[in-house]
Amino acid sequence: MIAFRVDASEELGLGHLVRCITLSDVFPEDKVLFVCKENPIVKRILKTKMVEYLPANCHLESELDILDETLASHQIRLLISDLLVYPFGYFPKVKRDNRKLITFHEFQTSDEYSDIVINYNTFDGFETFQLSEPPHCLGPSYVILNPSFRELKHKRKRIGTVRNILITMGGSDPKGITIKALNALAPISGDVEVTIHVGPAFRFKDELSRLSEKLQKNYTIRENVKVIAELMSNADIALASGGNSMYELAYLGIPSIIICQNRHQNEFASTLHKKEAIVNMGLVDCVSGSDILNTVTQLAEDIERRKKMRSISERLVDGKGLSRLTNKINRLMGGWSELPDEGQFSSSQKPFV
Repeated sequence: MIAFRVDASEELGLGHLVRCITLSDVFPEDKVLFVCKENPIVKRILKTKMVEYLPANCHLESELDILDETLASHQIRLLISDLLVYPFGYFPKVKRDNRKLITFHEFQTSDEYSDIVINYNTFDGFETFQLSEPPHCLGPSYVILNPSFRELKHKRKRIGTVRNILITMGGSDPKGITIKALNALAPISGDVEVTIHVGPAFRFKDELSRLSEKLQKNYTIRENVKVIAELMSNADIALASGGNSMYELAYLGIPSIIICQNRHQNEFASTLHKKEAIVNMGLVDCVSGSDILNTVTQLAEDIERRKKMRSISERLVDGKGLSRLTNKINRLMGGWSELPDEGQFSSSQKPFV
């Protein structure tokens, strides 16, 4: 049996949980267990999954003991961990009984316990790590995308006159970048449609509702859209934060302006900016409304730059990360068949845990 140790919240965001759900869907549902800290948002998202909850405010030592007992009681053969920060003592506690360990890292490219490390961010030098550490999954060629992105890529618009701008800041948007961006784009002409997407953990709904009363007819608010790829593929320009949305938009080739929630997002976005795949405006606290409006206006007027951004971003994120990762899991666990390049299982190809 496989377990996913992952958390999500308004402050942390939903990206870790979303990518784990996408990865979990390649395994038989009755062989997958999620282990998460108690949180109403997590419970709502995982209501159809098998979940064991850890106390939200439990002392660290007690939490690790409960986790250890949970993994042992379910006879977990493979643990996939996706936490922003791993507490001291976590790895020795979970790496027991010949259990295999796969770890998502935001800042590291290896650790002494994990059989596979996943870090698909665009940190400086990721190309070199891909060549020198083949057991691990490093760099944007391992970005995990929902299969709907592949299905909708062919529907995206051609690069031309900007008619639709998308604002999408992830599942929670803890810094309220959506509100800042929306205010900044108020002077945009009525010929341009502005679509605002907010996720299930967005906590500025009252402010957005008050602001929406003043919006022109060319503004549309969409909430908790199930297939976000549809909104993204329809955009001529997107404003997004530097999390999973940045890589999803890159795969679709949507010219994107990134405003970062935190320093590690800024690091990853800065690398993509240097490669001319996106426009990174940096940390939200250092970005003004006039900066946002000017950047959007300049990018909208520069068709050749947007064409170049599409070409570069599509090369960096090719959409095959889920397939590559699952094949490595097959080899790690032994006896599982190789998956087709599309990363989709037929009934005879699903691995058994």
